[in-house]
Amino acid sequence: TALSLPSELRARVTRFEILGQRSAGALALTDDGLRRREVALIAGRDDREGLELLSPLHYLEQALIPTADLLDGALMDILPANPDVIIMADVATLSAGEQEALGEWIEAGGMLLRFAGPRLAASDVSRQDEAPLMPVRLRAGGRSVGGAMSWGEPKALAAFPENSPFHGLRIPSDVTVSAQVMAQPDPTLADRVIAALSDGTPLVTRKMLGQGQVVLFHVTANAEWSTLPLSGLFVEMLERLAVSSAAKAPSAADLDGTTWTPLQVMDGFGVLSDAGTLPGVDGPALAEAPVGPELRPGLYRSGDRRLA
Repeated sequence: TALSLPSELRARVTRFEILGQRSAGALALTDDGLRRREVALIAGRDDREGLELLSPLHYLEQALIPTADLLDGALMDILPANPDVIIMADVATLSAGEQEALGEWIEAGGMLLRFAGPRLAASDVSRQDEAPLMPVRLRAGGRSVGGAMSWGEPKALAAFPENSPFHGLRIPSDVTVSAQVMAQPDPTLADRVIAALSDGTPLVTRKMLGQGQVVLFHVTANAEWSTLPLSGLFVEMLERLAVSSAAKAPSAADLDGTTWTPLQVMDGFGVLSDAGTLPGVDGPALAEAPVGPELRPGLYRSGDRRLA
């Protein structure tokens, strides 16, 4: 049976079951694979920076179109629609009203994903004091191959740390960074770095804000500063951040390095109950191990992601 549902209704479906059958085999739980997240894309402009919702962000659009619903409109029109994620690419300044509204949306559980760029590097945003909508303070200017703070050659990515949502992802050898905005050394910096370059320079930083979070990629969303947007790793990182959800059930390799906490578990009669204090399960085991007393069927969570 093929069902065609609007995304708002599909996001509310929690299970499919055969009526009158008291069996776990007659009940299928749903997870993120059924739900398409709503994502708003905003790019900086010379005339009215940050106010217009545009989609010049080719690589982000290519990564998100298969698995997310992209929203169109002005920033202040988008916020009442309560999207799951707002992505801002090289947007340095916002009006006071926009900052306040965006901050309230994040604190209520939204995710703001920011990408750097020439405008952010040239601005004074988050220099002296950490800006509320930035995860870290930034150094003046940027860092680039052949620049004043020169590397000499593009840098590769370091392995993702255990506390990172990207932990376990394989890093292709051809992903390199040639320019970035630099994080200012700070007592809180180490806890906020979720991806770094081979020399330890922060590449992706994150801070929690109320119930939500602000994430900054210290490179551009296009291939101007790095080859990251050209790689499959880019899509996998967006999935791990729960910006998008995988279109198909993940394999053991996809879940490598993750731990999943049971939320609800099911007995043989298809009755759901709270998981209580059941221990977490390694990602590969969740994908491959047989369901039974050691791995109860049910709904599991890792960060902002859910898997049935």
